[in-house]
Amino acid sequence: MASKKAKAAAIQNRILPGIQSFAWSPDRSMVAVCPHSAEILIFATNMKPDIKDWRLTEVLKEHYSNVNSLEWHPTTNQLLSSSTDRGVIVWGLNAEGKHIPALCAVKELKSNLFASWNHRGDKFCVGGSSGHVFIGTFND
Repeated sequence: MASKKAKAAAIQNRILPGIQSFAWSPDRSMVAVCPHSAEILIFATNMKPDIKDWRLTEVLKEHYSNVNSLEWHPTTNQLLSSSTDRGVIVWGLNAEGKHIPALCAVKELKSNLFASWNHRGDKFCVGGSSGHVFIGTFND
């Protein structure tokens, strides 16, 4: 049985109630984390592996329901998120370095479970809970 100190240390470094999805930026300087909620937390990692050294820089709140999937494209530096609210959002950076949303329409009647970029970053696929896979295109 674990001691009380060990349990307290484990709880201190957790994102409660747990992590649904996460994605690293291409240069690993940032990580997008989604706890079981509609919010996406963006942390600056300061290139350090210890979570205590990370700093919360943004909270993205455009989804209405739990975010199921996150993926950061390695060349375009855009973050793709899909949610149980059937929404797919591409997050780009503005001149100030803040993430701005661009909503993408997918004709899924149920929730979106997974989203992934293609290698060029101009198309993405979305897997829905209905069993269908949708292909979307994105142009800046």
